[in-house]
Amino acid sequence: MFIASHAQLKTYTTYHVGGTCSRMVFPEVEADLEALPALIGDLPCLVMGNGSNVLFADKFFDAVVVNLVKWRGVTFDSAAHTLEVKSGSLISELLTAVKKHHLGGYDFLAGIPGTLGGAAWMNAGAWGKSISSLIISIEVYSLSSRRLRTIPKDKLKYAYRRQEFLQPGDIIVSVVLDAQEHDENIADKISAILTLRRQKHPVEPSCGSFFKNFPDVSAGSLIESCGLKGTVSGDAENSPRHANFIINHGRATFSDIMTLKQRAQDEVLAKHQKKLEPEVQIVDSLEHPLFIHLSRP
Repeated sequence: MFIASHAQLKTYTTYHVGGTCSRMVFPEVEADLEALPALIGDLPCLVMGNGSNVLFADKFFDAVVVNLVKWRGVTFDSAAHTLEVKSGSLISELLTAVKKHHLGGYDFLAGIPGTLGGAAWMNAGAWGKSISSLIISIEVYSLSSRRLRTIPKDKLKYAYRRQEFLQPGDIIVSVVLDAQEHDENIADKISAILTLRRQKHPVEPSCGSFFKNFPDVSAGSLIESCGLKGTVSGDAENSPRHANFIINHGRATFSDIMTLKQRAQDEVLAKHQKKLEPEVQIVDSLEHPLFIHLSRP
């Protein structure tokens, strides 16, 4: 297991923003999971994948970050009609298997930059669909009990962009997905969505959609109605292509991005009486819910 001391968090996020942590560990095999509690010790711990939905403050975090980017693999079981995906696998890797085996129902995931673990944790989705509809079961490793357990579908409690079944200290190890639907045209459908995303979404570093949508209206349309497209703070900008993307032109700071975030919230609330809620996990202290405190009773 690779261990990096004083790792630069911005190196491991799609925003390319953030300070440092005490150490970052990269488990690859099951024995590495079992070694994690001793490596973490009394420090707070945060689990991450591709870093595509997290924004770290520009500060030092005296904590251990468990990075699952080396915990990868996609296995198709043709007899059971399932896909078992390790949590560090990128969604693009899942879609490669989907295209190879002509599996239907997965095209809505095209272009989402995260890992399967992150997608399962936040119930990622697009085009009115969410990954929870495909999940059969989830295997987790508990840092508290130091055991693996499987959570079946009937115990998975999901809502829009969140889950309500994981316990403190749980790490998503793998996800089993339904692969019963056959679709000879799935590759073309995935390609079409990727083309549409390239046309609509900015290419600069970001975390994708910054705010959650409302049931009746998109966050982007509300922000755009306030004339905030193209608004700049330092090297951050509300993208001229999509108002719900706050992009980094290369040297944006945490403060730059938070300035644009707050302005969007203030102006949308004033004009539309709607409170924008970030979809991005904004980690600015060790008290953020993403941090696991094993030493606490």
